[in-house]
Amino acid sequence: MRKINGQQKTAQDLAGRVFTIKLDKEIDLLLQQARQMADHKRFIFQGDQENGSFEGKGLKGEYSVAEDYLSLRILQKPALSTWSSVEDKIKDLFAGPSAKDLIKQKIKEKQRQLRAQKR
Repeated sequence: MRKINGQQKTAQDLAGRVFTIKLDKEIDLLLQQARQMADHKRFIFQGDQENGSFEGKGLKGEYSVAEDYLSLRILQKPALSTWSSVEDKIKDLFAGPSAKDLIKQKIKEKQRQLRAQKR
């Protein structure tokens, strides 16, 4: 263990982590959803059907696709984030918005419509 900025860091924390997700949909569709979610969450997303990268909100990583699996390597995470919360963010980015996010989006759209009607 090494101490960085007053916090104990394991070798695994310093090297990053790899998550593997079994693909349950076509990679083209998954990447389209990931790009839309990246725009929604203000992430930078670049890549194709074989590999790419993503970055935003203190999170930086790479992905690669092999057969029916998506491998995600996290290169950097926010200092105060746990690895489980990072995994949740990643799954959100690649799996699409949660029901909670969709409800928030619908509420915002309705509020915009109401404001437009008042004008």
